[in-house]
Amino acid sequence: MYKSFLIKYAEIAIKGKNRYLFEDALVQNIRYHLERVEGTFHVRKENGRIYVDTEGEYDYDETVETLQRIFGIVGICPVVLVEDEGFDALAKVVCDYVDRTYPDKNFTFKVDARRARKNYPMTSMEINAAVGEKILEAFPETSVDVHHPEVMIHIEIRPMINIYSTEIPDREACRLAQQVVQCFFYPAESIHRLPDIWYLNEG
Repeated sequence: MYKSFLIKYAEIAIKGKNRYLFEDALVQNIRYHLERVEGTFHVRKENGRIYVDTEGEYDYDETVETLQRIFGIVGICPVVLVEDEGFDALAKVVCDYVDRTYPDKNFTFKVDARRARKNYPMTSMEINAAVGEKILEAFPETSVDVHHPEVMIHIEIRPMINIYSTEIPDREACRLAQQVVQCFFYPAESIHRLPDIWYLNEG
């Protein structure tokens, strides 16, 4: 079971100098709602990302359903977080992730690597190519499609490396980038009045 969730949020990502205020409000709101869910959770901000980390056993379905109802969240990505132990270790974790997440290996994929930590010894393009090659070696049934993949495998090089995926069922959905399986995405709502309505459910 996943131990962390990467939280995607809407317009607060473009609030400029006030962005941290909206992020802090969202973090507090997530903490408030998760108090009602079975399990122990830690909500944190890190380098422009919000994470929900779990401790011990928890109710996965109830957690996702609760996060879905929180205003401002547009995506909930179950994510694997790993220490940087070199490329070979990273490639193994990614292949293990693919094997566990997709029992049916007959799909096309694309690796999407991003380096928030620029001192990583490989460029994003090099990571894409090298990890893609490892996946093809491990699972010959798969194939690469950089234009219209059925599965996007995301690798974010941060202090902890983030690994998650989105599954796109058809080309139109790929173009729109809205319907996914491994991440739970929702239409972005307007939050211009966020400070006024954020805690309406607390009373």
